[in-house]
Amino acid sequence: MNKKNFTKLLFESPSVFNGEEKELQRSDFDFERKLGDGAFGQVWRIKHKATNKLYALKQVPKQNVAKMIPQFKRELLIMYELNHPHIIKLYNHFEDEKNFFLIMELAEGGNLYHRLYRERNFLEKVAAQYFREVLLAVEYLHMHVPAIIHRDIKPENILLDKDGRIKLTDFGWSNYYSTDTNAPRFTTCGTLEYLPPEMVQETGHSTAADIWCLGVLLYEMLTGTTPFRTPAKDQMLNNIVNAKVKFPLNFPPLAKELVTKMLEKNPADRITATETKNDRWLTEIPPIRETMVQEPVLKSLKSIMGPEVVTEGYKVINEEPPNENKEPIFSSEDNATITTAATESEAKEEAKEEEKEEPKYNTTPFKQNIKKLQKKISLKVEETIKTKASIRESLQGIATFNQKVKELEEKITEKRKELATLFSAEKEMLLKLSDINFELERIQSSNETAILLEKITNMQKDLMEKTAEVKVYKKNLENIRTDVKQKTMDINERDKNLSSLQLYLKKIKDEILQSKYNKRSELSELEINAEILKSQLEQKDRYYSDPSNGSYFSSKEMMDYVQKRLDELKCYKRDQLKKKIDEAHEFQLDKEQELAEMKIEYEDKKAEIIQNNRKIREEAIRKIKKRNEDSLSKRKNFKEEIRNKLIQKLNEFRNAESQYYIDPIEIDKHKKRLRRRTKRLERLYSEMSQIRTEREMMKEVLSLKKREVEDLEMEIGTAKIKLLGKQFF
Repeated sequence: MNKKNFTKLLFESPSVFNGEEKELQRSDFDFERKLGDGAFGQVWRIKHKATNKLYALKQVPKQNVAKMIPQFKRELLIMYELNHPHIIKLYNHFEDEKNFFLIMELAEGGNLYHRLYRERNFLEKVAAQYFREVLLAVEYLHMHVPAIIHRDIKPENILLDKDGRIKLTDFGWSNYYSTDTNAPRFTTCGTLEYLPPEMVQETGHSTAADIWCLGVLLYEMLTGTTPFRTPAKDQMLNNIVNAKVKFPLNFPPLAKELVTKMLEKNPADRITATETKNDRWLTEIPPIRETMVQEPVLKSLKSIMGPEVVTEGYKVINEEPPNENKEPIFSSEDNATITTAATESEAKEEAKEEEKEEPKYNTTPFKQNIKKLQKKISLKVEETIKTKASIRESLQGIATFNQKVKELEEKITEKRKELATLFSAEKEMLLKLSDINFELERIQSSNETAILLEKITNMQKDLMEKTAEVKVYKKNLENIRTDVKQKTMDINERDKNLSSLQLYLKKIKDEILQSKYNKRSELSELEINAEILKSQLEQKDRYYSDPSNGSYFSSKEMMDYVQKRLDELKCYKRDQLKKKIDEAHEFQLDKEQELAEMKIEYEDKKAEIIQNNRKIREEAIRKIKKRNEDSLSKRKNFKEEIRNKLIQKLNEFRNAESQYYIDPIEIDKHKKRLRRRTKRLERLYSEMSQIRTEREMMKEVLSLKKREVEDLEMEIGTAKIKLLGKQFF
């Protein structure tokens, strides 16, 4: 595939610059899933196709960082030089036509902000462990020469690996700080709730800014909120500048002492990272897991791209040449392991090796030149600080001057507008005066005023007559309205009567339904009694039964059975038994006849009851129908009567309207004419008054002029007398 040609904005990665491997491409990785969105780009979990190793890839669109490419380069340079177990490692980077890609260490445990949000606040032991690990990373940054200031330490920029260990990330606002020159930084950056007072006041900051951020972080981990947080931004900044912290009652006392030391208003009085590490709160609380031991040994930054790299006025020296035998980062075997001073013995050995190498390095003239350059740079930095201060003062003066100029310009424009309005008003007044004079002359020459006055008097008479007629019409309308109100009241009363009748009908219907229900219950009781009688008759029919066989016999069968048994029995009392049997047989026949009569009577009674019930039902239905028909006819008649009465009233009202009809359009026309004439008269009266006032003014002016002329004549006379006297003498 043909690659598109584009201009590279970043330097080559160390592995590509040293010829260890080819430049990477987007196609070399599988994008598995998105981990999150940042301020300038997205973070993805990726897999290298050749090695099947997982990394975190930060994709930054070029358009998002087009105005801050030097800052972006500085971030990459700093991250390439950092090698610490509690700092995210940058392995490689590349770019295409639209994006920058940073390949970093993968932290699978999320960030500290989400964990703090879930748990609200940490236990003291957990907070101490997290703080200890973050502090080691910050101390490592401050150890370098020149020191590195992170300037954006907050829970969102602290990641957790799969074992829950801290990984500091996002060095976008980080920068160098030289401890030799002690030239402060003036860039205001970071998160508002974590800003130190020196950044808010723009007095210059140093590595102490990170200590302030650590104090705010510790407070937030133990309480769940930042110490200076308020809804209003100005109030928050005021709280930060005053540096007055309010601790809750359950805040640990030793942690309170440490936070107050870190949140000291004066950065010079603030404790350092090493002093924080040796604080009593951290020493008394035992670590939850094994933590590294880090000795405070100064580490000089190594250059990536050559003998020296200039970044914001500081030259970073390349103390060691690049290792030619170094294996590439993305090879079949993972050689990109983080080497740190994990024990005290290893740290001491590294310090001894650096002490052995330092004298040899100090003898070189290159070091002396660098020191001279550093002194020159410090002087230039001081000069730039002074020039910045003077520029700020001049800018403030210019701003005030611009505000005054704007105010004056606004006043000038207002005055010009006032002048223009005055000129236009003067012109209008002159034109009006000329018109009034012309009209006065015309009125004086003609007899239009008398005609107008006669017309006005006639119109006033017409108005009086019309007003009297209008009053009469109003009275008629009021009477009609009162009649309508009375009719409406009558209609409402009739509606109430209708509603009461409807309620009465409902009651009647309910009573009829109840009577039906009672009749049905009586029928059901009669049916039950009939069934009981039937059962009794059946029992009487089955009175005689064979106890052995369980079958029932009739009277004839019983007699036959008894005679057979008597024939079998040869007894001397046979005649007596026969008599008794005959008597029983007769009694049985009598009972059977009685039962038959009872059945006939029962059926007759049943038929009579059914017929009576049918008659009652039919009569009730007929009555209900008659009542419904009567009520409907009454309602119809009542509605028709009301309707006829309303129609009559409407006809009466219409007749009255036709008798006293007034066209409202004509009334409006007369009113408009009267208004116009009254306005015209008012204008004439006002113009006449103005003319009179102007005449009086003119008379006063003429009198003044006459006095001036008389005074001049007197002066001329006195002068003539003096001249004559001089000539005479």
